[in-house]
Amino acid sequence: MASSSASCSSSSANINPQVKHDVFVSFRGEDTRDNFTSHLHAALCRKNIETFVDDQLKRGGEISTSLLDAIEGSKISIIVFSERYASSRWCLDELVKILDCKKKYGQIVIPVFYRVGSSNVRRQKGTFGTEFWKLKKNYKEKFQRWRVALTEAANLSGFDSHVIRPESKLIEEISNEVLRFVVTCKLGIWGIGGIGKTTITGALFKKYSRHFEGAYFAQNVREAEKMGMSAHLRQELLSTLLNDGNVKIIPNIGLNFESKRLTHKKVLIVFDDVTDRKQIEFLIGELDSFASGSLIIITTRDKQVLINCWADKIYEVKELADADALKLFSRCAFRQDHPVACYMELTYKIIKYAQGVPLALKVLGLFLSARRKEEWESAITKLETVPHMEIQDVLKISYDGLDYVEQAMFLDIACYFVGANKDFVINYFDASDFFPEIGLGRLVDKSLITISCNKIRMHDLLQDMGRKIDREAAINNPGKCRRLWHHKDVNEGTEAIEGILLDMSKVNEIHLNSSTFKKMPRLRFLKFHGENKFKISHFEGEAFTELRYLYWDGYPSKSLPPVIRLDTLISLQLHESKVEQLWDGVPNLVNLKEIDLSYSRQLKKLPDLSQARNLENLLLKACSSLVETHSSIQYLSKLVTLDMRLCKNLNRLPSSLCELISLQKLYLSGCSNLRRIPESIINLSKLELLHLKNCSKLLSLPELPCNLFSVGNELKGIAEDALQKIQQKATSWWMKLKEETDYKYKPSCGGIYFPGSEIPKWFRFSSMGSSIEFKPQSDWINNEYLGIAFCAVVAFQDHHDEDVGFQLRCRIRFKIPSHEWYVRTIDYVESDHLFMGYHFFRGDKGGSRQDFEKVLFKIYFYNHTGAMRCCGVKKCGIRLLTAGDDFVGINLRSQQNFNSNEEEEPHPKRLKYSC
Repeated sequence: MASSSASCSSSSANINPQVKHDVFVSFRGEDTRDNFTSHLHAALCRKNIETFVDDQLKRGGEISTSLLDAIEGSKISIIVFSERYASSRWCLDELVKILDCKKKYGQIVIPVFYRVGSSNVRRQKGTFGTEFWKLKKNYKEKFQRWRVALTEAANLSGFDSHVIRPESKLIEEISNEVLRFVVTCKLGIWGIGGIGKTTITGALFKKYSRHFEGAYFAQNVREAEKMGMSAHLRQELLSTLLNDGNVKIIPNIGLNFESKRLTHKKVLIVFDDVTDRKQIEFLIGELDSFASGSLIIITTRDKQVLINCWADKIYEVKELADADALKLFSRCAFRQDHPVACYMELTYKIIKYAQGVPLALKVLGLFLSARRKEEWESAITKLETVPHMEIQDVLKISYDGLDYVEQAMFLDIACYFVGANKDFVINYFDASDFFPEIGLGRLVDKSLITISCNKIRMHDLLQDMGRKIDREAAINNPGKCRRLWHHKDVNEGTEAIEGILLDMSKVNEIHLNSSTFKKMPRLRFLKFHGENKFKISHFEGEAFTELRYLYWDGYPSKSLPPVIRLDTLISLQLHESKVEQLWDGVPNLVNLKEIDLSYSRQLKKLPDLSQARNLENLLLKACSSLVETHSSIQYLSKLVTLDMRLCKNLNRLPSSLCELISLQKLYLSGCSNLRRIPESIINLSKLELLHLKNCSKLLSLPELPCNLFSVGNELKGIAEDALQKIQQKATSWWMKLKEETDYKYKPSCGGIYFPGSEIPKWFRFSSMGSSIEFKPQSDWINNEYLGIAFCAVVAFQDHHDEDVGFQLRCRIRFKIPSHEWYVRTIDYVESDHLFMGYHFFRGDKGGSRQDFEKVLFKIYFYNHTGAMRCCGVKKCGIRLLTAGDDFVGINLRSQQNFNSNEEEEPHPKRLKYSC
């Protein structure tokens, strides 16, 4: 456009009583209806801009009256001047009406000079002028008015097709300009207290306020409401925007009248620190009542506020990067961009403590400025146990806005669950009747927690604040202390205590008497981790009716005491315990989701688990005295993970293993006495991982489930069986396409990985590294292709987080656009593993390959941080699968063998699949 914005009226324009359309398009139908105008109309509609063109009129309507009504009922008019536009009296009458609405209602007018110069329109020259002057003889009364209108419109800022090319770009720029004027943009800025929301917004306001007809920064709306100053703030806001010091607000009446005066003013308003939409409605009324092009910015600690205000865009303010944090702190503490050399180490301790929160950096920088090193050291030591009051007061505002249950959830997370698995936390809160789904959502919206990689995260300053809040409740009355997490706070216990988290590595030996826990009837959470320092022989007292979570490293007793109510537990974790048998009888275990007895080397047998119908994880790693599982395991229909690694005396698995219909992971590595896997394992349709490494007495494997993905064992024949499975699937795919030519089969992919370091020769093309580039052979070029089989030797040399999976992705590129697909997530492995997979394309992708000169294939890994470089692809191989490939015929014979009644005896340690 010729200037930065389209034409707008002055602020004194009247209110248009009936706006029906966003845009009215005036054009000469013979020139542009079926080309430029139709494309422009489509572009506007794609952006959800309500657009009126004259072919929308109903039959029988009076066209002139209908057009005039449509013009008057539009916010914006676009005039498409073409060579023969001025030959139509209808177009010229539309033009006059548009300019009248511009004066009367402040309608925005955007001229488009389509293959005609603006000077020809302005002066009525050239072909455009010739067509116009032909009307003078028959329309003398209107002619002069039309001339004035053409000149006025041509002087407006607009778009010229001779300047902006190609036509698609011209249309895109026009539609973007219209979008800018059509809506009042509502921008939301969200983050924890002290993160810099107000500072950022203030900088934006200072930079852009001069571009608006009115601007106001309503600072600290929450505090104004709290202090009873909202009415004063409203009067100041309206007075500033209307430039009228005599604004008087009459409740329920005055606001409606005064806010209507703003309808045609393009304004910039910042509402800072909003906690409820009603606060904005009290100050200004409806947010969509301003003139087109207005900008409303809302800052808040609660994301839900922005959702309720229908914010168009929401930006979360993140913590400062270390380099920026260092610069900000140094400016406050040293009045320069970097720290003084002798304070460098202490400065980095403060940077680590502040975790990128600007408020903390400023407050601590100013507090420590010009102080001696001894004072810095003392202050840093104090911060470890006593958070800075000014910082905490700002952060606590978000906590104060929570209800009682949400506050309890926040304090539990701050004291116990930072870094915990989200699903576990949900189970815990659900068992505590805390409504976790909505509660965790509220904490996220208020920036009090984040959830990343399914883990609960919390800023260190917020965690300090939460623990301080809980501790302060017990300063004056120790009997009210609810949560213990610091080793110095361990005492004899009180009735108020709901949870204990103790790092035993930080305490000396503790002798608990048998009645210690008798004083804690409300205990919900108990976790003792690290080397066991407790000496206790037995428990006394009433039952723990509220206990949900029991975690005790090195648990010292041979069984669980009867005072522990098992029907309330959701998680039981006793690592390296002295347990021989957990309990007798058949207890109610309805809420139990997890049992972890790893490294409980004295455990001789499992208890009856028939009532643990919701158990999902049973972890028995290194329970070396365990000989067999309990028959009740067949009732665990929701069990997902069974880990029995290093159970060296385990000699067999029950045939009822097939009842574990939800089982996905079965770990048996290091079970050196295990002799057989039950045949019924084939019925575990959801089993994906089977680890059998170092099962030295295992002589053979039965037929395995088809979905099995990872086989952690160095067994001969796995590669051959994997290739056979790929061939079998390819054959089925090809036959389906051949039988049903119009069949649109979904793309299919899959694979398996296992220890190995060599690419099988069956893969025609191979290369070192993660990619291959080659020219297709003639047998592939001349046949219909089905897809590819691929192979890679992978290793994770520099990564050691075994809880995080890696997404394996593949990409193949021909001369046409590339195919890219996600294969699936695989676990971290220490040694080199061979990954084999396949990808079959849709039936409509086949055909001649004459145009393909080369093929580029690449394998790469992703995790939650993006593409990974620490995961190495040492070698890779590929085979292009076509309808004419020799393996199809071979595989058909192989398939016949599989279906034969005289199935040959499986080779020892040979892997077979059920397909």
